[in-house]
Amino acid sequence: MFFSLPFADHLFSRSKVSFNQKDDSFLVLTPDRKHVLELKDVAFSIWKNLAKPISFEDLLKKLKKEYDVSEEELEKDLKDWLKQALKEKIIEKSSKT
Repeated sequence: MFFSLPFADHLFSRSKVSFNQKDDSFLVLTPDRKHVLELKDVAFSIWKNLAKPISFEDLLKKLKKEYDVSEEELEKDLKDWLKQALKEKIIEKSSKT
């Protein structure tokens, strides 16, 4: 499997991002403090799995075990979410493990 985005080996949630859990959702304040992102279900699961650096492939495997969805659909949705999360600067990329 080839992940064509310009990601380094591992992704992780930014330590300086403010977040709070409210009911069944998770609120993340972007670093510029201009937007609050609401994470539900799969997005929240992705966020939790990014607490420590993880490779795209390992993250995809974990999510595949958790959700009943085709690998192709999951991979596309995960790439889309990661692109947006990088744009919003709530996650980072690193070649370190």
